[in-house]
Amino acid sequence: MVNDLSLVIPNKDDSDVISKNFDNITKYLQRVCNNFEILIITNGSNKKTINQIDDLINLNSDCRQIVVDKAGKGRAVKVGLENAKYNNVLISDADFSVAIEEVEKFILSNKFLSPFIIGTRRDISSENVNSPLRRKFFGGIYIFFVQKLFRFQFTDTQCGFKYINLIEFSQSKNLTTYGFSFDLELILLAIQHNIEITEVPVKYIHNNDSSVNLFRDSVKMFVSALKLYYRFLN
Repeated sequence: MVNDLSLVIPNKDDSDVISKNFDNITKYLQRVCNNFEILIITNGSNKKTINQIDDLINLNSDCRQIVVDKAGKGRAVKVGLENAKYNNVLISDADFSVAIEEVEKFILSNKFLSPFIIGTRRDISSENVNSPLRRKFFGGIYIFFVQKLFRFQFTDTQCGFKYINLIEFSQSKNLTTYGFSFDLELILLAIQHNIEITEVPVKYIHNNDSSVNLFRDSVKMFVSALKLYYRFLN
């Protein structure tokens, strides 16, 4: 399907769920990619998590763990982009609430649809399974807020399943937002540099073990969005 692919997985104490999905991920990539690597970016995690990942990838030359002391999902993604071996980079949450197989929707005739592709759980063609109503409610308010603030029509800035071509969208490495709003900054960087963005409906299955604090993290995201507004548009 594709020649070369780097899969970047941010990991903050998610070794159990990564272990659960690891065999399926590696077997799938072996089947569809000529060359691939799995980059697990472990940051702000305990020693047990680091050791579990080391044991998991032992003797697997296609997988690397990079350990970073400081937490932040955006920080992990930035480290992944900076260390990726291949120019085609797929970013996924550790729980694979969007299954690895969904990447096929990003590809046509063995080529990715554009230099920057973002999965969406909110399009009419998307499947959003088991998401709590309160999560959909807060998410809906947030996307309405950023659509009005930045005057774009993307339906889901926060889906963890994304693709970046590092040659055509080299500015993606310029991330400065290390929390959850890094997704929004990537979109703004792409717009700023006239990078084509494609939004693709995906199937999302909510993971009840998510460590996200809905109220606290939502407040942080609104504040971060305002900071990005003053940086990019003011």
